[in-house]
Amino acid sequence: MRGADRAWQRQRAFTWLLRSLPWCVLLITLLLVADVIWHLEGKTRLILVVASLAAVFGFIAWLIHKAWIAQNPPERTARLLESREPALGSKLINVLQLQDKFLASANSGTSELTRSLAAQAVEDAAADVREVKMLPLTREPDVPRRAKHAAWAFAGFALAVAFTFSAFTATLIRFLDPFGDHPPYSMTRLWLEEPALTGASVLYREGFTVKCRWAGHDPEELFLTAHPPGQPDKAITIPMFAEDQGVYVQKIEDVRSDLLIHAHTKGGWSRSRTHPLTVLLTPQFLASSVSVAAPAYTGLRPKGGEFAFNGLSALKGSQVTFRLKSNRPLKNGTITLTTAAGAPQLISLAPDAEKPDEVTGSFTATDSGRMTFSLTDIGGIPSDAEKASALSVTHDLPPQIAIHSPDRDGFVVQGHALNASIAASDDYGLKTLRLHISRNEVFAEPIVREFTSITRQESLAAPLAEGAEVGDIITLFAEAIDTHPNPPHVARTDTRRLTVISKEQYNDFLRQQHEVADLEKKYDSLMSEHQKLLDQQKQLAEQASKANDAKEKDALKQAQAKLNEELLKSAERMEKFVEESPLYEIEKSFADDLKKEAQEIRDSVEQNQRDSQSTEKSLAAATKEHHERMAGAQEKAQEKIEKAIADMQQIQEIMKDFNLFKALYEKQQQITAQSEPYLRKKNPDEADRIAIQSLGAEERDMGEHLRQLPEKLREDAKAAGEKFPKAAASAEKLAEAIEQVRMDH
Repeated sequence: MRGADRAWQRQRAFTWLLRSLPWCVLLITLLLVADVIWHLEGKTRLILVVASLAAVFGFIAWLIHKAWIAQNPPERTARLLESREPALGSKLINVLQLQDKFLASANSGTSELTRSLAAQAVEDAAADVREVKMLPLTREPDVPRRAKHAAWAFAGFALAVAFTFSAFTATLIRFLDPFGDHPPYSMTRLWLEEPALTGASVLYREGFTVKCRWAGHDPEELFLTAHPPGQPDKAITIPMFAEDQGVYVQKIEDVRSDLLIHAHTKGGWSRSRTHPLTVLLTPQFLASSVSVAAPAYTGLRPKGGEFAFNGLSALKGSQVTFRLKSNRPLKNGTITLTTAAGAPQLISLAPDAEKPDEVTGSFTATDSGRMTFSLTDIGGIPSDAEKASALSVTHDLPPQIAIHSPDRDGFVVQGHALNASIAASDDYGLKTLRLHISRNEVFAEPIVREFTSITRQESLAAPLAEGAEVGDIITLFAEAIDTHPNPPHVARTDTRRLTVISKEQYNDFLRQQHEVADLEKKYDSLMSEHQKLLDQQKQLAEQASKANDAKEKDALKQAQAKLNEELLKSAERMEKFVEESPLYEIEKSFADDLKKEAQEIRDSVEQNQRDSQSTEKSLAAATKEHHERMAGAQEKAQEKIEKAIADMQQIQEIMKDFNLFKALYEKQQQITAQSEPYLRKKNPDEADRIAIQSLGAEERDMGEHLRQLPEKLREDAKAAGEKFPKAAASAEKLAEAIEQVRMDH
């Protein structure tokens, strides 16, 4: 009976278990559906999970108690068995009753015989039912049906899970980990690509661009929420912007703490997982500026601006001030200046009271070197990378001064106005400019110019030859002093030396430097310019002879008037073309011819103007006669000048011969003077012999010129003998003298 009771209890517990399984499936389904619909909070999910698990475990404990601990009264078990097996009738109840009576008689003190008879009666009654198998009778007939219902429930649940696997897994994870970062299931799926889930970092006070992708239902608009870890009350929410299909972006500016970031729809119905963004506190070089204040004597304003660590140049003694800006509040900064002068110099940079993310410091530039910059934030974190730059210290250079006029030693014609012109410059300023002029080695007081303001370039001019006589020697030099203190720099020019000569001496010099061919080019140029005007007049006359239209004739008249103006200008040039003291005497006769032609041009222009206003003469006739008058005068003057120049070329050749003889004479004097030191030596060395050999080569070259010169003199004398008999006779005489004394030897 006890075994049957235990088996029946287990059967009943199993039946209850089967009956509860569909309800468990329903409970799980309801919980999952509730979260899908209402997106339950983590606390709510935890309460529901705990309550559900408590109920389940309580129910399981109850089933265990029923199956293995609880016991039914024997009468209840007997009635169950008798009801399921008709052959038992009421035998089990009878046995139990006899058993109770037997126990009662035993306890009441009845006789041994009575107790023996009672025990025998119980044994006989039990023998009738002992052959009946009771365990099969304990099986619950409802188990197969309940098992079938449970199987269908599980099958339906499995099918639903298969069709809604993503929703099921997403929601199940939310219940298994109520306070974890598990977004609720939504038809719009969101996930962050940047920052990555494994973690991303951003420098302090810099920005970070968040990129979110979506799949499923179009969210139309997305928002970004970020807050420091553990501080959701400080969350900020900003809209995101569509970048491409399926991508939204937004930039978080000025990040100063670690953040937890997630994207979501407007109502928060769909959201992404929360991604961390870590802030790097290492100070960075955001911006830098430098100001260079040159020494006071330069008068320069301080120069400043952005500094890109690509080199800095400063004048020695300048005050150099740096300002460095970081992304972090700073504790201090340091500049390590390494020079060749000695140990590295450490320059401290102090934080700005009003701008804690900036440090500033200065030093005096004395030597070139290399600067290394570093920063330390208020937390003692040093900058991860140092900045370096070269420092080039420049020096105040001496001034530069030069004499522009006269540009070399030479001579100046008496009465010619010549000014000495000097120019000076200095990189940082001139203090004094002085010009010294002497006449015949006697210096007058210098011409001085002092500068009270910063002057970097200046020039000075002064007359040189006022009141000078022929033969006077004028010398000059200049000096400049700059503003550099202790000591000032001085620069000085070379000395210029000028000799005062007469106009006649100057013309003699020019005749030696120029040939008659140069004179011919000079007058050819004048005649060519005038010939161009004559050609234009001829062309105008041809056009007038063909013109019939009144409008065309008016245009030709205007062209004639303009051409007449040019002709008058040409006549004026002719009159002033020859100087008062020309280079060649023959030019004086050219002046008369040119003045005569200029007057004829003026007369022809006046006649043409009268003809243009007269109705008696046609335009064609007036322009043609104008050309013929001027062409005749031009032809006569040009023919006379060309003939005179051709004659001059004959005597020019004789003059060149005499100039060559003079140059050879001067060369011989020079060689004689240079050979004097060697002639005095009794035992000349190797260097002396080499020098004497070079002088001998120069003598031989002169001898060759002297051998050829007599023949050249005779040829030129023969060509010029008719026009210039005296010059030809002089040439013949010089040729005979050269050959007579054998100058070539």
